[in-house]
Amino acid sequence: MSTSIFYLLQGKTALEIINTLAEFVYREPFRTMKAEDILSIPEEMRVIMLIADFEAEFAINGIFGFLENSSGLYLDETIDAYRYINAGGVVKTLETIRGIMHSYGTSPQTLRGNFDGLEEFQIVSSVDVHGDTLKPMMEQIEAEARKTLYLTKPNDESISDLLITYIDARKDTIYTWSQNYHVELR
Repeated sequence: MSTSIFYLLQGKTALEIINTLAEFVYREPFRTMKAEDILSIPEEMRVIMLIADFEAEFAINGIFGFLENSSGLYLDETIDAYRYINAGGVVKTLETIRGIMHSYGTSPQTLRGNFDGLEEFQIVSSVDVHGDTLKPMMEQIEAEARKTLYLTKPNDESISDLLITYIDARKDTIYTWSQNYHVELR
């Protein structure tokens, strides 16, 4: 059964809206929209999607889990998402990491592309995939992430509080665009 997202969001708190939308980020139509043109996704949904992807990848696999994964392909958009919610410390750290990658002539697209040709579920280390030449870059990135992203966010930023504030200020906009999207209920 398909239903309008609007009906699922009506009367909800910002946290409930975030949780509801986060439930649908990997379902149609948003899954296809992310793969084809992430900027076609309404800003508020995109912000939730990108922050949820980063936080999950980072928590499970660290900074390289994010950068090497398909989520890392959206590094610029992820930086923008954190900028939209005013998470300046995270923005600064991710911009520094992007700069380190750039100084080595690489990008998340390059890192992801290095996985082409590997067998599905093949177990390899980052050095096996990217070679020794990127090892100093990996060490610099890991050191940068360790300074600010592991365990605490920069300046004690509460990403959930910032995201709640961001969504709370945009409820009317969310209600408006949510009328145009339908999701399958399970």
